[in-house]
Amino acid sequence: MSKKIDTFMQQHRDEIRLMQQFHQAILTEMKKLVEHLVGERTSTVVLRTISHDEARKEVLDLYRSTSGPLFYSDVAERLQMDLEQVLVIANELEREGLIGEIGNYGAERS
Repeated sequence: MSKKIDTFMQQHRDEIRLMQQFHQAILTEMKKLVEHLVGERTSTVVLRTISHDEARKEVLDLYRSTSGPLFYSDVAERLQMDLEQVLVIANELEREGLIGEIGNYGAERS
């Protein structure tokens, strides 16, 4: 009986060791993946909290002052605004015909 317990305990220790090695390998791969995704980013974007009307004015001003197309992510980054807020405002401005037509950048639609 004692020999069976000793064998069981050794197998259990071996399994624990293998699991620890597996977990360490997973952590190493996760660290590599995070480093790959983050890269060498050195800046942190601090989002501003501003009213909807103020944000709307800033988004419209940016579109009017830009001669080419803007991605929503570019607008959010430049104005330090939440991407979701930029999407809501840009959709409003598009529905109102103030932005959105290629070739009509920098000017309101008639």
